[in-house]
Amino acid sequence: RCTVYDTRPQACRVLKCWDTTEIEKLFEKDTLTRLDLLDGSNKIRKCIEEHEKAFPCPDLIGLREFGPQEKEAEVEELINQEIVFRTKVVSQFELSLGEELFYFGRPVFHLLVSIGVRVDEVDQRLIVSWPAAKAGR
Repeated sequence: RCTVYDTRPQACRVLKCWDTTEIEKLFEKDTLTRLDLLDGSNKIRKCIEEHEKAFPCPDLIGLREFGPQEKEAEVEELINQEIVFRTKVVSQFELSLGEELFYFGRPVFHLLVSIGVRVDEVDQRLIVSWPAAKAGR
């Protein structure tokens, strides 16, 4: 059995393992962002803001369900440009892997892999291969 203690986060107070309705209402509400955790003078802030504008996460559900269609070249260009950006910032600020992942999250190509897209490096460029079932649609 679970033990309930008096002081716990709101998410824990509303969690009922057998009924997730209440906790689902908290999703995407009043969440902290990376920028909330950094003070205004942090030298990486501007890079984080630039990264979020330049490299938005593609619609992974749409890509998984409907395949790449005409977006394949666009997505491939996005993941390659993001790697160039990350490499530059990591070098400039001498970031560890942990710091890079904290500041910028997982690279977009890692997110693509999570939906079954194969990503290979060919001639220092990332190439995507979509699952056969999806690419044929």
